[in-house]
Amino acid sequence: MLCFRCEYRAVFLETGHGPRYECGCIDTSKGACYMYVPSKPVTLDKLIETDERSVYAPPILSARTVVADDQEDLELKLKIIKGNKHIKYWEPK
Repeated sequence: MLCFRCEYRAVFLETGHGPRYECGCIDTSKGACYMYVPSKPVTLDKLIETDERSVYAPPILSARTVVADDQEDLELKLKIIKGNKHIKYWEPK
């Protein structure tokens, strides 16, 4: 289901606005969409700098993380796999 993995749904949840009506239907998700954009990654940092646990440990053992900043310098890329199959992904500029 695309909507739960889409940047436009994330923007709607943060701002209350999306490019399509469906972006605001938060109890549903569409299986097909002409505007799907994968969610942008964010930079994470440790919640407590002095926490000695690794952020890469298993979830129950790792240090807590928080969003450090948005990644504005990303470019949406398209890779064609075979025929009409493709992957959209974010790549740092």
